[in-house]
Amino acid sequence: MKGHTVFLTLFILLGFFGCKSHKPVTTVLKYVKLGEGGGFTGAWEYWSVNQNGKVFYIGTEGKSVEKQSVDIKAIKQIFAEVDAFFKSQKEVVNRPGNMSRTLNFVDGASERQATWAVEDPQYVQLDSMYISWLSRIKGK
Repeated sequence: MKGHTVFLTLFILLGFFGCKSHKPVTTVLKYVKLGEGGGFTGAWEYWSVNQNGKVFYIGTEGKSVEKQSVDIKAIKQIFAEVDAFFKSQKEVVNRPGNMSRTLNFVDGASERQATWAVEDPQYVQLDSMYISWLSRIKGK
């Protein structure tokens, strides 16, 4: 019985001293996410690209699929254009409609978002930029 107590005590002590503490690895990401959806189905699909050029597609079922990578030079240009768009806005764009588009820009701890109705005459220029960014992200 005494042998079991010593073994149990030793086991508990090794458990405390044998564990190393690890700090969680946090990576500050920068990414752009473009989305479109709504309508009577409420289905949305998203395309996302990070600062490393990795492209992800998130379909209506919510699964993320990695696609082809995009050239870093092209990504930097898209990020600069998206950043310039948000800096030019005096107020947040939040005018969803039946069918909507959304633009998210995450730069570390900062996140900016715009949502607008597809083909809203007020956002024709934003629609053009969205289509341009999406085609470059998709590699078309």
